[in-house]
Amino acid sequence: MDTGLLRAAMREGDFYPELCAVEECESTNLLARQLALQGAPEGTAVFAGKQTAGRGRMGRRFQSPAGGGLYMSVLLRPTLPVSEVAVITACAAVAVAEAVEELYPLGAEIKWVNDLLLDGRKFCGILTESVLSAGGSSFLVLGIGINVSTDTASFPEEVRRTATSLYAHSGIRQPLEAVAAAVLDRFAAFYRGFPGNLPQQRDAYCARLTTLGKMVEIAGEEGCYTAVAVDSRFGLVVEREGLRRTLSSGEVSVRAREDA
Repeated sequence: MDTGLLRAAMREGDFYPELCAVEECESTNLLARQLALQGAPEGTAVFAGKQTAGRGRMGRRFQSPAGGGLYMSVLLRPTLPVSEVAVITACAAVAVAEAVEELYPLGAEIKWVNDLLLDGRKFCGILTESVLSAGGSSFLVLGIGINVSTDTASFPEEVRRTATSLYAHSGIRQPLEAVAAAVLDRFAAFYRGFPGNLPQQRDAYCARLTTLGKMVEIAGEEGCYTAVAVDSRFGLVVEREGLRRTLSSGEVSVRAREDA
């Protein structure tokens, strides 16, 4: 990542006072956390060419090979309760989707709550972590990993059928700096208007959500629900036998269609 080229490509660069790029680290979320504890300002963004211990939700490992992947984290110091983390994550997903649609002839889909897909295959994951330091201050670290021009053959065999990259789907190679600038610009525009712009963000989120109207299974539970709505805080409303409940976290999967 060339931070000079990135800075030149950004429209909302004043939101990101510090850009830090390293060739390799365990995870950009961990690096951003360390910088936060040292007093780094809100909007500090870190990038890595490779992550050796990239993490996704539910404790999973996020594959982060060198070459073609955009791995970045942004430090946020919002004045909002921990319950709002899901809102930040969902709106970051919209920012990624809109950036992709700006740069590629592709339509990005969102799988609740934070995975981005192309034709059902994942190209981006988002992990937002809240931290309360020993001194009592709190902050969020927003981590975004995007397979930009990653060679899908470099993925472990167990994820090759479910993962893809923007290049693999479009045949277009965009510089990492261009993709990063588009994502960061759109996220900054959202964050500056938060929370007044949440209704519009929710509409944009739902328009891309693959989960609505589908039969879904909830991780760790038996049986199926119908995903019927997304509430104002981006919780997924599910229904079974006339009873509704709202999921604010966790993981759901769309149930495979059963042929008659």
